[in-house]
Amino acid sequence: MLAVDGPDLDTFIASASAALKETAAQTMLTPDIFKTYESSVAKAADRADVTCAARGLAAKGDNQGQSALFVTTADAFRNSHELQEEIFGASSLVVRCPNLDAMLELVESLEGQLTSACTSTKPTMPTRSAFSPRSSAAPAVCW
Repeated sequence: MLAVDGPDLDTFIASASAALKETAAQTMLTPDIFKTYESSVAKAADRADVTCAARGLAAKGDNQGQSALFVTTADAFRNSHELQEEIFGASSLVVRCPNLDAMLELVESLEGQLTSACTSTKPTMPTRSAFSPRSSAAPAVCW
């Protein structure tokens, strides 16, 4: 998730973290998918340029992925191919962008993604075409 840094983003992260901490771990489709998820989450958590904002409830059974919410900066995201790769499972990465222009720059630099969406409460946001990553398989959905 790319977002403009500030108090509103801090509030979002705090709210999402509180909700996530009450979320049960979910059974993943296969043991291999679970192992890959756990490995990817561990790598993200070990990075100096990533903060783990919250984890879900611990697993109570086999192949249950514990959800995770990570936060990083636009610079760290831009400079790391690993951070730009999807972690398949119940994890999310919030990327703090210093301003809207920096956020749009990051969107332009992204490889194709399965989906993209943008939300705003401000009528001055750019059009949906500005939020479509290059080579995207799906257009951006904006509201």
